Order: sequence, then structure tokens, then C-alpha cells
Amino acid sequence: MGAELWRLGENSITRHDVDIAITKSKSKLFTDVHSLVFQNLSKMDKQFLYAMASDSRETAVHDLKIRLNKSSSYISSYRSRLIRTGLITSDSHGTLSFVLPYMAEYLLIKKYEDELR
Repeated sequence: MGAELWRLGENSITRHDVDIAITKSKSKLFTDVHSLVFQNLSKMDKQFLYAMASDSRETAVHDLKIRLNKSSSYISSYRSRLIRTGLITSDSHGTLSFVLPYMAEYLLIKKYEDELR
């Protein structure tokens, strides 16, 4: 984001400049990182992450079982797999969150775009 602010080249930074820099930085992050990570995921990995993205911060494992209609062992398997890949983390017992910033936002956008196709 700092690079985007620098490119704006003004003597002072306004709230509008920050908003522009955030938008440009997120777009670059989505293109250069999130989309590359996403394209290499299995269908179930994607479904698991989509199910997590609907929460504002962390996701309860119990909620994932309900949303995905899967057993505890099935959820545990994908939970472990996605933790090993570095995409999610277990913040506390029974909860998960994304490691990459803005991943939930990217997934919600991606899911919406896929549904339009």
C-alpha cells in the first residue's frame, strides 16, 4: 500500500488517497497472490474456504460441519490440509481463520463471479 501512496505523489496524503491506495493494493494482491493460490486448490478445498468466507472473522469448525453437511473426520482432514498449505490457521480450539489478508473478501467476490457464469 505504501508504494501506491508514493505513486500518488502528493505533498500530503488525504483519506481519498488512502482509499485509492487500498483499492489498488487489494486488486494487486487478488491478482498476484490470491488468484494463483486459488487456481491450484481442489474443488473441496474451494468449497471449504467458501464456507469459511461467509464469517466476518473466524469460523467455528462446528459451523463448517453444518454448512458443508460433512462429518467431523471429513472436516478435520480438510482443516489439516489447508493449515499445512498455510491458507488457514487455528486461532483457538474449534475456530479457524484465513492467513492471507483479504482472503475472505476475495473468495466472496470469486464465488459471486462464478455464480454469474
